[in-house]
Amino acid sequence: MSPRTTPERRLRRRSATRAVVASLAVVAVTGSLAAFGDDLWSAGALDVPAGEQVAVEARTATLVCPAPVTLADPGTTGDSEFGSTPVATASTLQVAAFGSATTSVLSPLSTGSAAGPERTVQGADPSAYALLEQSGSAEAVRSTTSAGDGSDTSASASSLTTSGDLRGLAAASCAAPGVDQWLVGGGTELGSSSRLTLANPSRTPATVTLELWGPSGPIDPAGPTTYLVPPGEQVSTLVEGLAAQQRGIVVRASSTGALVTATLQHSVLDGLTARGVDLVVAGEAPATAQTLAGLTVEASEIGDDDVASVRLLAPEGDATATIIVLGADGQRVLRGAQTADLVAGTVTDVSLSGLPAGTYSVVVQSDAPVVAGAVTTQTGKADRDEPLLGTPVDRTWIASQRGSATSPSSVVLPDGTQGTVSLVALPSEVDGSTELADQVPIVYDEESAADAADDAAGDDATEEPTADATAGDPTSWEPSTLGTLEVYGTDGGLIVDQDVELAVGQTTTVDLADLVESSAARGDDDTEIGAVRFVPDPQASTVAAWVLTARASGVTGAISTLLPTVPSAAQDAIVVRRSPTVGLPRE
Repeated sequence: MSPRTTPERRLRRRSATRAVVASLAVVAVTGSLAAFGDDLWSAGALDVPAGEQVAVEARTATLVCPAPVTLADPGTTGDSEFGSTPVATASTLQVAAFGSATTSVLSPLSTGSAAGPERTVQGADPSAYALLEQSGSAEAVRSTTSAGDGSDTSASASSLTTSGDLRGLAAASCAAPGVDQWLVGGGTELGSSSRLTLANPSRTPATVTLELWGPSGPIDPAGPTTYLVPPGEQVSTLVEGLAAQQRGIVVRASSTGALVTATLQHSVLDGLTARGVDLVVAGEAPATAQTLAGLTVEASEIGDDDVASVRLLAPEGDATATIIVLGADGQRVLRGAQTADLVAGTVTDVSLSGLPAGTYSVVVQSDAPVVAGAVTTQTGKADRDEPLLGTPVDRTWIASQRGSATSPSSVVLPDGTQGTVSLVALPSEVDGSTELADQVPIVYDEESAADAADDAAGDDATEEPTADATAGDPTSWEPSTLGTLEVYGTDGGLIVDQDVELAVGQTTTVDLADLVESSAARGDDDTEIGAVRFVPDPQASTVAAWVLTARASGVTGAISTLLPTVPSAAQDAIVVRRSPTVGLPRE
């Protein structure tokens, strides 16, 4: 079901605003006032003054953009024509700063040598856009915005290689650092390489400890699992040096001393044929429900190899997981793989082979906490002038996410790509006990309908299932308003916005180029799409999980999936109290 467009009022255009990029020196100011949120102390816990509410005029946030892709062995044969990368990889940063009160400073992280110069993007109303060449490392984006007015910054990093071992598109949204990162994706078997990069944007060193799991259980690494990441620097290591010949891996990176980001660059090579490259980013921590939005699936037969799949790990104990596949018309029957018995600490891949081609979302529900990720592949076209290279394939990893019911979220479209937004509507709270499947109609193809009919006959049922059959026989499956999708141009202006209406468990796609082309507001303007933003409806009874799927123009099959950036929680005011321990001796 396509989202509907509200006529006239929904289409509007803002004046063009261009980003300003300049050098900036940053001076750190250390304050001596302790500020505490309202929830820090419960009433009556301590005999302290009520405190004074102080307005917050600005807030700061930090994002980290992943480093460009690179070969595991960057050496060449001496003749670039026969090297692993006969063409250079184009690596860019794209930044969208929403609101004139937003100022973003981009700082390359050091890899042990001197870092590059800082660059500044000044926000504008409604937004400002900047396209920048990426240095050879991860970059920190530090933004100052006005508190409480909806201003924020979103950014993405992308690497596009048109031929060679790294042929494909690897892109990801810049993400906030944290203390616990779960990377569900990648592998180290023959022909597969996974490079882990740890980035520390802070001013204090971080100590990062790694845990790894594979198909046979927890991995005893062959090398060090603790890394010191200096302030303002990044550290990289090849996972195959720690855990070789692992078909599928899950990596947990836990940090102390400072917040960090962790990413995996995963690339696959089959002889001379490129089989895809992408970035694995951190997903949600272990939970009894995980959501994977926007899986673009090619047609396949049951049992086909190297097709879309869902990766699961129950790190704490054995679990039984249910995999619910949600499409535009309802849920699809995943024959033979609706449930998976997970052994604690063992990585399990559940194939989605046999699904009709299309875009789906997957919800995993389990009786014990799990982590989840997904991968899909897209087939390119063989180069007739290079028959030995075979037919290339690209792959994209999708991390789990949690939809936001209140905060706007955004994605910046990678340069040189076309974008499609995929959204799924979910209940505001989903866990392992939520009866989600009972709320969504089942869509049967002929074969699965026949299987279901046999099952029904075994239960003495009198009616065969049809395309309208449902899991729990919901009396209605009606769409409701989720929010508004806003598309911004590279000139910073709002090109078009559109209301989104979906039923619970329904997945839809919006081709951004088609949406803009159909917009009367576009006229003869040739402004390119820069960013997309989703603003939830505060009255909505459901929440949206969504992603942007980017396809590279001119490189067949090249694809990547970007999760939205949700701004850090904003506070218009904080409560400042005198500490009850002031003047007391320290232990």
